Amino acid sequence: LSLSLIMFEGVLNLTRYIVQVLFLTYSTATLNFLIGPFTYLFVKRSINNSGSKGELIHFIFPLIYLIYLGFSIAQPEEFKYNVYIGNFHPEWTPLEVSSQIPNDPLHINRYLNLVTAVQIIFYFALSWTLLNKKIRESGTSIFRVKDEVLQSLRTILIHILVIIVIFVTVKFLFKGNFGDHFLSIYITIFILFTTFRVIDDSSYFDRSTSFLDLPIGKYRKSTLNENVKAQILKKIKCEFEDNKYYTSNLA
Repeated sequence: LSLSLIMFEGVLNLTRYIVQVLFLTYSTATLNFLIGPFTYLFVKRSINNSGSKGELIHFIFPLIYLIYLGFSIAQPEEFKYNVYIGNFHPEWTPLEVSSQIPNDPLHINRYLNLVTAVQIIFYFALSWTLLNKKIRESGTSIFRVKDEVLQSLRTILIHILVIIVIFVTVKFLFKGNFGDHFLSIYITIFILFTTFRVIDDSSYFDRSTSFLDLPIGKYRKSTLNENVKAQILKKIKCEFEDNKYYTSNLA
């Protein structure tokens, strides 16, 4: 979801529609710092299926940056317009703007790409170490693992690694936000690949679509557990086998 929303803002920027919705400027900046924690926690929960309140510590930095981002969000639309054309259309004429609120009082936004890269690399290393440890406990290597869950986690981390490489390369070779479309293209491929895999592994399409299945829906919220159902079924079978009601035309 974070990747998709970041891409959505990128589409608005590249298609110039962002000038119609300037209030969305900076709306996804904090999401950059959620990709790493989400990846790590997804790997962790997939391996041991347990969590704790201590995991909230991973979201302290994104929360702090979101609060700091309030200085930028509070800027007038003219300021946001100038920021946009500075990143994507430097040939456009900037607007006159006056604001008494500083945009970046601590001057940390200039290091945003560097901090993003370092943070994602840190969480990738953390996730890879955790996954590799789990696989080694099973007596195999990370590239020879047979478990489907661990294979899926390995594939996701490889995609994240490619995204990191593309991000660092784009920010090194291009000025501002130019070149972000390369990153969006790969993320799109990653999302489509994941979607097709989910569809392929889904049992939804194996279910019967006969109209005869429709009445079953009213029993789905039954409070009977499996043990009670088994006992009822056993009694029904006993009645049929002992009393043989089916042999009487009056039954």
